Amino acid sequence: MPPNPLVEEEPTWLPVADAARWAGVSPSTVNAACRSGRLPYRTEGRTRLVPLETVLVRLGSRDLDALRSRIETAMTAADVPESVRDWVDFLRSVLVPVLDELRATRARAIRAEAQLELVSRQRPPIARN
Repeated sequence: MPPNPLVEEEPTWLPVADAARWAGVSPSTVNAACRSGRLPYRTEGRTRLVPLETVLVRLGSRDLDALRSRIETAMTAADVPESVRDWVDFLRSVLVPVLDELRATRARAIRAEAQLELVSRQRPPIARN
């Protein structure tokens, strides 16, 4: 088993439905990743277990607003596994500031492009001889 990608501890093994819930993906997405070899899994009886941390890293939503919403939910929910709290702490301390800066940079780029377009429209065309 590869090491836990979030902390230097053993992975948190959860049923597929629970891991999918915390990662913000469907259980069928998790099962498909297991079948394709993208996720390790083990079975206990008829239950497929997956390492939550690996599911979060490999399958977690890339939608920034959805990610922020899941972070807020995980911060306040009572039944949050410790590994999810570790994930939330990591995201809040490292990723969220980077995402905020990225959002601000995008906004500046959009304003700069709009100003450039406005200036290029106001400027008389250059006469070519």
